Amino acid sequence: MRTFLWIRCKMVYRVFLELGWWRSFFIIGLLMFGLSQLFALQSFYAILTVHLFFIISLHLTRSDKTFLAQTPLPHALIFIVEYAILSLPFLAYFLVYQAFIPLFAVLICIFLLGFVKFHIKTKPLQSVSFAWIPAHIFEWRAGLRVSWVFLLLMYLLAVVFYAHETVLILCWVLLIIFFSTFYLQAEGRVLLQLSQLPARTFLFKKAKDYLILSFLFLSPIYILFFINHIQLWQVGIILMLLSLCLPFFVVFQKYASWQAHISLQANMLLHLLFLVSFALPFLLPAGIFLLVRAYRKAIRNLNTL
Repeated sequence: MRTFLWIRCKMVYRVFLELGWWRSFFIIGLLMFGLSQLFALQSFYAILTVHLFFIISLHLTRSDKTFLAQTPLPHALIFIVEYAILSLPFLAYFLVYQAFIPLFAVLICIFLLGFVKFHIKTKPLQSVSFAWIPAHIFEWRAGLRVSWVFLLLMYLLAVVFYAHETVLILCWVLLIIFFSTFYLQAEGRVLLQLSQLPARTFLFKKAKDYLILSFLFLSPIYILFFINHIQLWQVGIILMLLSLCLPFFVVFQKYASWQAHISLQANMLLHLLFLVSFALPFLLPAGIFLLVRAYRKAIRNLNTL
């Protein structure tokens, strides 16, 4: 048991080394900011629901349950300890505010999950399910087939907690980030050359397709937010501007670092940095710089094909 948890700690440390310390601190800062905004809801049951949603989703989708069940390790106890560690901020919050019912609900859920062996494996939907998406927008077809459950869960979360502006903003931001992950895999050279368009025209066409689909899938969040929280229209306008600008940066950055069939996971940090530059005005010049740089590099990269 102790050895396994020590291995977990080493895994986390290795992830930090791969990301680099400054990137790791940046991501930790984002997580801390997200937690602070969630706790700002001041609704114990809303916070409880969000936390249980993520803990249960994590347990039902983790792929190591079968492996651990075949080892002599006390896998139920391992799950309980891991989820208790992940739940510490929420347990401390409920304890400080003496919200004992949510506190015990988290503890009971953690204990019961330790004995749940059921595993959900999300299967890609058949391509016909998204046949209405043009074939040349393959990023969205592939992304939605694999990760449609996340989209559905965000919609459900937004509908259930539509009265809480923080939850709607969180769903809005998470969906913006989610859509950007569709562009973290480079296609082959042949597929890229099929368009037979000049570099500039190709980039803006890709960004336009991204914008249209992004607007379509974010529309339910727009409607819920502006109907129920019109007093926060300034926040809504900022998020809409981000929804309009991020597609350009994501597309430009993809082709700025494009090489045939490579993973572009490293671009995710730049996507987050560009997103944060809109939330923090003093970082806005950095966001504009990243956008212009990505565009110039993408043009140069495409012109060498």
